[in-house]
Amino acid sequence: MKRLLAAVLFVPIAVLIGTFWWWQGLPVPMPPQVAAEALKLPCVSYAPFRRGETPFNESYVATPQAIEEDLINLKAITSCVRTYSVGQGLDRVPDLAAKHGMTVLMGIWLGRDPEANAKEIALGIETARKNPNNIRAVVVGNEVLLRRELSADTLGAIIHSVKLQVPTPVTYADVWEFWLQNRSLAEAVDFLTIHILPYWEDDPVGASEAASHVIAIREEVGEIFAGKEILIGETGWPSWGRMREAAFPSPSNQARVVQEILTQAHDKGFDVNLIEAFDQPWKRILEGTVGGHWGILDVDSRAPKFGLGAPVSDHSRWLYQAIAGIIFAGVVMAVAQQAAQRATWPIGTKDWLAAAAVALVSGCAVGALAESAFYEVQNVVTAVTAALLATVTVALSLFTVSLRMRTIPPRPLGDLGDPRDGQRTARWFGITLGAGAFVGMFTVLGLVFDPRYRDFPIAAFVAIALAALVAPRRGGTGASTRAEHIFGWIIGLGALAIIAREGVQNVQALLLVAALIVLARSLVLGGGGRTSAARG
Repeated sequence: MKRLLAAVLFVPIAVLIGTFWWWQGLPVPMPPQVAAEALKLPCVSYAPFRRGETPFNESYVATPQAIEEDLINLKAITSCVRTYSVGQGLDRVPDLAAKHGMTVLMGIWLGRDPEANAKEIALGIETARKNPNNIRAVVVGNEVLLRRELSADTLGAIIHSVKLQVPTPVTYADVWEFWLQNRSLAEAVDFLTIHILPYWEDDPVGASEAASHVIAIREEVGEIFAGKEILIGETGWPSWGRMREAAFPSPSNQARVVQEILTQAHDKGFDVNLIEAFDQPWKRILEGTVGGHWGILDVDSRAPKFGLGAPVSDHSRWLYQAIAGIIFAGVVMAVAQQAAQRATWPIGTKDWLAAAAVALVSGCAVGALAESAFYEVQNVVTAVTAALLATVTVALSLFTVSLRMRTIPPRPLGDLGDPRDGQRTARWFGITLGAGAFVGMFTVLGLVFDPRYRDFPIAAFVAIALAALVAPRRGGTGASTRAEHIFGWIIGLGALAIIAREGVQNVQALLLVAALIVLARSLVLGGGGRTSAARG
């Protein structure tokens, strides 16, 4: 009978998991657009770095073959690329681009090191002189004022010097606010290059308003610098990463924002360069997950992420995620059925529903965890964190249903070293919950004190919180439960601080905070399931 009941419950669970991921994977239609010729990408930022490559490796040099392969791919969507440096083999971009009828906005990278600057400038001038016909302009410096690595006066002198030595127009690129703060710099350049990134604004702009924001800022800057030509040198939207207020990175939002910017810029006659050609995983080190996912083309396949006007799925691997989730949910229900057969306490409807809820939520979480790890893991620390969260999610779900069906109270963290109780499942539940609480505490502290580039591990903590909530009420009092109380209060109070920092428009933050508060409540009060002194 118990085996049959577990099987009967598994059927709707599997259907719900499959339906959830089917719904998540539904292609999102794009808004109506103008003619396709109006949407041809005017220019895109280009860097040659593949997965595992980084400009911080000073010995790295991009091969002409790799650059040309990229340019051939890009030729299908644009006729112009913007570079940021001439070092590490990028001085070959202009002559290789010329072979394919493409033009270049060639960058000269500037920083705080005068010797490195001099070397870069010399190579940039040499390259510009060799390629006068297809270099549209030389971009002398990129966001060096934003990074506070040079003063405006020093930068102006460098720009003036380069301008005297190259046959092409000269510009400087920075976030639009820094042009407003350094207006005299406009005299040194032939035209302004301004960066307008709605996602990164001090007051982030949601995807639905992003294009209008870009156009409004461009018009504002145009009025201030009347008579000066202006290039929107960076604009776009990320396809993955954490929300900033209402700004939500996703494949469909990226496709929508890019196409709406191109449409509105075309209507206004504004010149635009999109950031960027290919995803750049190395940027995740500097900017978190979101930094590596601004590309119009995928870093691995080197193919466009979306077609102009075509619907876009935010979870293109939804079928695999659904299958993985259904399999794991089946494992959870199998554990519940086995535990029910060993139970010495009557099993009620609430117990079976609790097991079903754990199977459903953890089944949905498994696919989300795999997807998050694929996009978010960038180094040893993030890999270990992702592995720990996945392990805790899986193990805690299994331990929870086993204890719940047998009504065995978990062991408090303070009693885990006590050898007198031989109930291994209860002990392992305590260890696993302790690990989850530990990671939860550091997740909260990170999002409170250093949140800008941190992701929201929603799926893991929703599953962990539910498991802690439906587990049998924890035994032990006083000193044995002190650790749970400390973790719980830190997580609970920190969760409230996260909302204060992120704002109520940040849906990701709201979901995570809700899960953390449930987890904190369970840690402080000892779980939400029924209690018994039974052992088995």
